[in-house]
Amino acid sequence: MLRRALFRLHLILGIVLGVYAVVIGLTGSVLVYREEFAALERPYLYQPVSEIRVTPDEALATVQKAYPGWRVLTLTGPDLETGAWMAYLLGKGDSRQVYVDAASGGLRGDSQRKDGWLNPIEQLHFNLMSGRTGRLVNGYCALALVLLALSGVALWRPQLSRLRWTARNLHVNLGLVSMVFLVIMGITGGYFTWFQPYVNAVRMLLPARIQPALPAVAVSGPRKSLAELASAAEKAVPDAKVFRIQLGSGPKEAFKISMRHGTQGEFQLVSHVSLNPYTLEVMRLERLEDRQAGDRLIGNFSAVHFGVWGGRLGRVLWAILGLSLPALFITSFSLWWRRLRQRGLVGLWN
Repeated sequence: MLRRALFRLHLILGIVLGVYAVVIGLTGSVLVYREEFAALERPYLYQPVSEIRVTPDEALATVQKAYPGWRVLTLTGPDLETGAWMAYLLGKGDSRQVYVDAASGGLRGDSQRKDGWLNPIEQLHFNLMSGRTGRLVNGYCALALVLLALSGVALWRPQLSRLRWTARNLHVNLGLVSMVFLVIMGITGGYFTWFQPYVNAVRMLLPARIQPALPAVAVSGPRKSLAELASAAEKAVPDAKVFRIQLGSGPKEAFKISMRHGTQGEFQLVSHVSLNPYTLEVMRLERLEDRQAGDRLIGNFSAVHFGVWGGRLGRVLWAILGLSLPALFITSFSLWWRRLRQRGLVGLWN
């Protein structure tokens, strides 16, 4: 009776989640290589340079001159491969990313999330193109994928003596190979819908630091340059490179600088330095190696979901496993259709 109940649960979840799994699997595999596709779509924004000559202050001045009335939230540092400073702007009811050539200081152009063919793929993957409601549905379906994978494993019966290329064997073997991936994707997918409950749950189970809000800084003369702030951050974390400068939203707010320990894409391998923009005083230092177990887990939810945890090999593996979702749907539909034709609706559920 337990096996029959598990079979019915697996069947119902498979029918309900079939199309969802295809959509999430295909779009997720594409988004693993989002940066590469974005570079193909707008190659003029991503051009390598032989040397980085432009300072962050010069890049900021170029952006502010070209986009008056917009507020620069962050300034992300370049590398030789992409060759541009990237400023994230907010204003006029919209947001955009602006790119400044790191060698010449010229404005390369800008982009908005809603532009291009990648945006509908992102919207489909993140919220099923339905805003907050779609995000909630996405979260529930992601957790249901976990139940689907676990119920499939519970139903598994090894048949090593009957290795034939049947739809059932393909479905079972593919499900076993991708089971861990499906569970990870389902759990981490729910994180984007219920961020705070996930954080609270992790903090209940594992040690984690709850950082209090930083005090307001006293305004004392002109702000230091971004280059001086970056230099102070490099002294605080000498084994890392400046990755992103988060500009304070007001005159009494500290500047937060993210320091990268890994590659450009490994956004989880960062330390953070909060600085007084007038005195260069380090107000808070959050080093990567000082993170507690709960902080590390929270910081890796996004990295694991997007496949940036294992470099190029990890991304290739994640893209391939993402395609297992539509493959599982095809094999399961074949099994369902054959069973329906042979036994009818009554036999389908047994």
